[in-house]
Formats: sequence, C-alpha cells, structure tokens
Amino acid sequence: MNPLSTTQPIEVDKGIIDKIDVASVPFARTPPRRNIALDAYRGFVMLLMMGEVLRFSDIVHAFPTSWFWRILSYNQTHVDWAGCSLHDMIQPSFSFLVGAALPYSIASRLAKGAGFGKLLLHAMWRALILIALGIFLRSMYQPQTYFTFEDTLTQIGLGYVFLFLLGFVETSGGCGFRLAQFFLVTGWPGPSIPRRVRGSTGRP
Repeated sequence: MNPLSTTQPIEVDKGIIDKIDVASVPFARTPPRRNIALDAYRGFVMLLMMGEVLRFSDIVHAFPTSWFWRILSYNQTHVDWAGCSLHDMIQPSFSFLVGAALPYSIASRLAKGAGFGKLLLHAMWRALILIALGIFLRSMYQPQTYFTFEDTLTQIGLGYVFLFLLGFVETSGGCGFRLAQFFLVTGWPGPSIPRRVRGSTGRP
C-alpha cells in the first residue's frame, strides 16, 4: 500500500464479479472514423457543381482581359473535344467516390450483422433510385420522358449492383480487386480497337 495515498483499496468478492453479465453492461462505443480525404474530395466536387449553378463562366464576358475569370470559366465548362477541364472531371469523380466509399459501407453493415441477401437488396434498391433520379432530372421541363441514361446518377445506378458484388467479395477477403482489374484490362480496350487500320490516305 502506498503510504502517501489517501484512498483505501476496495476489496470485491470474486464471486460477485463472476455473476455479472458482461454482455449486458453498456460499454461506450467508439464512433467510426471517417475517411477525411474522401470527404474533402466530395466537397471539392460539389464546389465545382455549385460553380456551374452560379454561372461563374458568364462573368468572363464582362471581364474579357482578366486571367482569373478566364481560368475559372475554362474550368467551369466542358471542353469541345480535345483537352480536359475540372468540369469534365465531375462525372468520373463521382464514380470514383462511389467505388472508394462502398467498401466502408459494406464493412460497416457487416459489422452490424447484416447478411449478403439484405445488403444485395439494399444495393438493388439504391441502384433503382439512382436510375430513376437520373431519368427524372433529364426529363425535367421536357415534353416527354427521356430514357437516355446519360445523367451521372443514372450511370452510377446502372453499375452499382455490379460494383457492390465486387466490393462484397473484396471486403469478405476474396479477389474482388483482381476481378475488377481483369474486367478493366480485358473489357476497356476491346471497343476501341478498330477492325481495320486506315492508311495515310484514309482508305481501309
């Protein structure tokens, strides 16, 4: 015993401790930590979208000699064909964010006791909502419904279930990442390879 201590040790009967149901004791749970990089990237992409809504690119017409507004205007509009601006990166950025955040969502739901069937139904329901929202946004102020599937939300919804399956396999300790690499390598170059190589005269 420490002679300088003002508190006396408390002796507890070991039999009482054995009778306590540890599982019923409400321990303080540590809140899950968020990926700050994903949150910052998501906020940056939303800022680019707000720049389009506020029509910053129109200000350059009032200040044609300002390099600041020229740079801002270039990155708030799509390029015609060659090159790339920050505005062109909004759609692929959202697709990347969905894929990067999905393993965290799957791991969190698995830790809460959700099974594969429940997760799959949730992914299918979310995909349907994204597709419907994309079609709705493209059909606003139009005389008919446009099933063009060109909206970012629709494109994410069309691939969401397949992405979930890859993420579930990878999160469960499988080979989802290798499957994604396989599909990327074998599927991407295929449509872009021409059947015939044109010569310098433009004839096949």
